[in-house]
Amino acid sequence: MKAKLSELMRERVLIFDGAMGTMLFDLLGNFDYPPELVNLERPDIPYEIHRKYIEAGANIITTNTFGGSRLKLRSFGLEDKFEALNRLGVEIAKRAAQDRVFVAGDIGPLGTFLEPFGNLKPREAFAYFYEQARVLAEAGVDIILVETMTDLLELKIAVMAAREATNLPIIATASFHEGTQTVTGSNPANVAVTLSPFRVFALGANCGGNPEYFPSIISEMASLTDTPLIAQPNAGVPRFERGRALYPLKPSELSEICERIYLAGASIIGSCCGSTPEHTKEIAKNLKWKKPVPREKKVGVHISSRTKTLIIVPDSKLFVFGERINPSGKKTFQEELRSGSVERVLQLAISQSKANCDAIDLNLSAPGVEENMLFERATKEIAKAVDLPIIFDSTEACALEAGFWYYPGRPVLNSVTAKEKEIASLLELARKFGSAFIALPIDDSGVPKSAEERIKLIKRIIDIALEMGFSKEDILADPIVLPVATELWGVRVTLATIREIVGKLGVPAVCGISNISFGLPARGAMNSAFLALCAENGLTCAFVNPEDPHIQATILALNLLKGYDRDCKEYINRLGESGPKVEEPFRAAILSGDKGRIRELVVSALKSETPIEIIERHLIPAIRFAGKLYEERKLYLSQLISASETMEVAMEILQPFFGAGVPEKGTILLATVEGDMHDIGKNLVGMVLKSYGYRVVDMGKNVSREKIIERCKCGDVVAVGLSSLMTTTIPSLRETIRALKKEFPSMPVVVGGATLSEELAKELGADAYAPDAASAPEAFERAISKGVEKRI
Repeated sequence: MKAKLSELMRERVLIFDGAMGTMLFDLLGNFDYPPELVNLERPDIPYEIHRKYIEAGANIITTNTFGGSRLKLRSFGLEDKFEALNRLGVEIAKRAAQDRVFVAGDIGPLGTFLEPFGNLKPREAFAYFYEQARVLAEAGVDIILVETMTDLLELKIAVMAAREATNLPIIATASFHEGTQTVTGSNPANVAVTLSPFRVFALGANCGGNPEYFPSIISEMASLTDTPLIAQPNAGVPRFERGRALYPLKPSELSEICERIYLAGASIIGSCCGSTPEHTKEIAKNLKWKKPVPREKKVGVHISSRTKTLIIVPDSKLFVFGERINPSGKKTFQEELRSGSVERVLQLAISQSKANCDAIDLNLSAPGVEENMLFERATKEIAKAVDLPIIFDSTEACALEAGFWYYPGRPVLNSVTAKEKEIASLLELARKFGSAFIALPIDDSGVPKSAEERIKLIKRIIDIALEMGFSKEDILADPIVLPVATELWGVRVTLATIREIVGKLGVPAVCGISNISFGLPARGAMNSAFLALCAENGLTCAFVNPEDPHIQATILALNLLKGYDRDCKEYINRLGESGPKVEEPFRAAILSGDKGRIRELVVSALKSETPIEIIERHLIPAIRFAGKLYEERKLYLSQLISASETMEVAMEILQPFFGAGVPEKGTILLATVEGDMHDIGKNLVGMVLKSYGYRVVDMGKNVSREKIIERCKCGDVVAVGLSSLMTTTIPSLRETIRALKKEFPSMPVVVGGATLSEELAKELGADAYAPDAASAPEAFERAISKGVEKRI
């Protein structure tokens, strides 16, 4: 099947079908049950939709199983029908296809955030995705489609699960809501770099916001992957009339955008929400028989965090890998790790990030340390607070795997040696998680003393990796650095090995610079001199202390002298005498998510300021500034959450002083309205509101208006926040607001959700609209002020 698809795609563009959900709503009207139930109760309707898309020219149709995971169906009380609804979805699509077109088994998001944003563990998510992919494959689909993912970690886990469950081709798409950014802050480059190593059949974008952004999304992906690209934009940005979503783009208008998407590099094109068979017909008419556009990818080893991508190539600027998270020889650090604390780990990650390093090495090895648990914790905390890629540094495969499960991007495994018992298992681990890796020339005999022998070992590792399906763009190599105090000959061997790695093997060279000065005084000067020597011989990446002023100056000078710092701007900006940059300490701690530092600051401030002064002078301005940066897209969602959690740490310290003047802001009730099973946005709003000093009562999802009113009768609620993600639950939202206002005329109501707007919020009778978590505190403050005025 994969060969047949690949052959077809070499010849021409493939056309995917369009919307299923909005077509069902148009045919059935608003309904408060999952669309998958239609497979059982009205199979004629999805069958007819499939048939119309086939007639319109679609090469691939999508099963009506988007929300068919066991977790999603459980929230509707339909867990027992999980297998039946998925199999029926496939059966209906196959009956319509009659072997004329391909059938894609549809897998959508689980509807709840994975850790660290939510409570769902990655392994649990993997199990849900695995069983749905397995059932769809057994039922006879031709392709597994993983789509509309807004969290890069969830998308990656879903692809891993589908890959393990079946050998079918996998197509994977992310949904970009804020221009070219997902809800959790990932851009097209992060998605392309993270998914490409899994050898998916195609990757790309679907649904999301304005389809005008799709050409640039696809163009960015095309520059970073050889994988075929797919695009399925919505039929415009919807407007709402009487609670119904109306998508504005006519078939000809959407087709014109799809033509630009095709020119940007997509070779599989369809449409999403609001589209119809008429849209598909127009797209097929213009694009179906065109040959895919030739593409050119940026070569190099690509690695990524959730929000930042690095393209590492030999003969480029020097990449700086922060080495400081390493407890070797540090007794206090080791004791903290043995206690299970990763606070110092996070502080070191933050400080190195501020020192402008490109990636962070994570080494947690020490006697008596539970590495598995620590790698899991540290990965979650670092990925939340810092936007840099992580290099996972351990000799324990199980510890590496524990961290990999929580990593929302493409990691680097440090390192794979040529030892017989390790090489295959470590490479298999890297392949499973789509990781790049560092080849280290050590075998069962130890470290070779000549450059020739080291190159032989590195080549052996590379050859085995290539046989397993890796490419050279997955590999970096370490020449090994020995202390000059004991092995003077080692310097020449290291430099010769670097030259051979880059010149003969054609992969980037990376090494730990500070090993050279072990046991010597004035280590900063020695490290800097050795770094310059290595760079001159072709070193691409260096593990260093990025906070060392000697190292900082050397790196800046090297990049300038090699022509990578045009007009000397970075050199002057970083080293010029412009005076020290002083940042308000509370703001710095909250923005960086430094919980240890915020504790110190609050305890110190209590000696001279009252709790209320600390909150009003320092904490509230800091968290408001974080919200402002998020709105300006200068801060990512993970960092906003980390800032909110750090604010909560400060508030917990002040809690015992509430009787001494700390203000009680009151209780806000949050709920997702009846019929809607999504609570991701609501949960984020709750987290941010807590950091502002509110008590939050979260009633969960699918909450009836009667339950909301009953809770408000307790008398402590100062405002209600209602969430509605689905267009079908707009009527439920309207009725809930109406019932609340009837029972409590002056009760402030704030609404939010992807389907809402300021205009629609007013029409529904809400007092304020919060488009995202960062704007929620201000929206509630406005609404509460209005409520006070009404009561007066």
